[in-house]
Amino acid sequence: MIRKDKTHLHLFKHQLLITIISVFAVVVAMIGGSYAFFSSTSKADEYNVLKVGELEISYVDQGEGYGDVLSLNGAYPMSIDDAKQITPYRFNVVNTGTLAADFKIKIKNDEAIIAEDHCEKNLLDDQYIMYQFDHEEPVLLSSKASEDYTIYSSQNLIADPDGEENGLLKNSSEIHEIRIWIKEDAPNEILGKHFHGKVVIESVQSGVQETKEFHIGDAVTLKDGSKWRVLEDSDETSTTVTLLSDYNLKEDGSYHTDCTGVCSPKAFDESDSRLTDPNSYCLTPEFGCNYYGQNGSTVVKDSTIKTWLEDVYLSKLKTSLSEKGGNTEDLTVSLPTMEQLASASNQKFDQKVLDFTSYDWLVSTSYWTRTRSNSGSSYVWGVFSTNHNSFIQYANSINTNGVRPVIVVKKENIQ
Repeated sequence: MIRKDKTHLHLFKHQLLITIISVFAVVVAMIGGSYAFFSSTSKADEYNVLKVGELEISYVDQGEGYGDVLSLNGAYPMSIDDAKQITPYRFNVVNTGTLAADFKIKIKNDEAIIAEDHCEKNLLDDQYIMYQFDHEEPVLLSSKASEDYTIYSSQNLIADPDGEENGLLKNSSEIHEIRIWIKEDAPNEILGKHFHGKVVIESVQSGVQETKEFHIGDAVTLKDGSKWRVLEDSDETSTTVTLLSDYNLKEDGSYHTDCTGVCSPKAFDESDSRLTDPNSYCLTPEFGCNYYGQNGSTVVKDSTIKTWLEDVYLSKLKTSLSEKGGNTEDLTVSLPTMEQLASASNQKFDQKVLDFTSYDWLVSTSYWTRTRSNSGSSYVWGVFSTNHNSFIQYANSINTNGVRPVIVVKKENIQ
């Protein structure tokens, strides 16, 4: 009886050992699998091509992933040298439009797959994730957190680098590679954690600024480097914004960046063709003066200052923006009105002096407006920087004033 019990005990220990070994094998297998970058989606076709505005990103799937989903099933911690040998994700970014485009590439969590996998509370910390973009030095993904995980920025991806070929537009593209892995010294606490990542392309030209809200007084910089202030609120439904230049203009249409005060180019008089005293706002005195643009009845020609802005300055602005990949479609230029300046400073204009004491950006220089005065046909309202207010001035070649243009421009031209 005792011998039988010993035999059973021996068999039990043997079976227990086999069970322990089997469980250990399963645990080892689970540990190896836990390092995988899980992707449970079966909708691979939906991830092969992504369009953002006029930019298209397409992926060369190596058979392991789903297009833009960073899926490295079976991955495990590895050294940088070993990681550089793994097959990278390769993808093309193509500009299918007609204008140059700026864009950013980011590595972000795939929220759709995370929700599908129900692993919101079981995600791998990005401090244990390494990546290599193209042939740059590998870095931790967590190091890009402050930049919204932007790993690459491109400017001026042109749409038509070599013109047409056989009647078809030749699009420009960029080819990139990404390798991603778990850092070599990752701790055991990462076991069982998930990472569902994807490559995201963000169009600076079409996807960011066009839907951004801008408010009066906001300081902005255009792609050509020029500095402006928002003169009228522009909500997310508008693709354009009205801006007032930070600077007066020189005679050639360039910006007088060191100007304080009047700094006038004295470029707006045509005294030889005048019938009366030179007046920048009065091209044809016999039909009435001080009208900025023709009204088709009493004034049949534009003022010389309006003509100069459109022929000299606007042409220069279009060139500088185009060279930086800007969109000059529907771009307009003018002088500000007193009504615009009043609204921007929370006042109402009724042919009385306005006080800009609390609005330094409106009085950093002195400049003309295009609002005529009821004091007489040769008087125009302007802004006086020294006194921080508006004033009425006789508009002739002697009483000059600065010129700060106002433009209506597409938001995509803002950096």
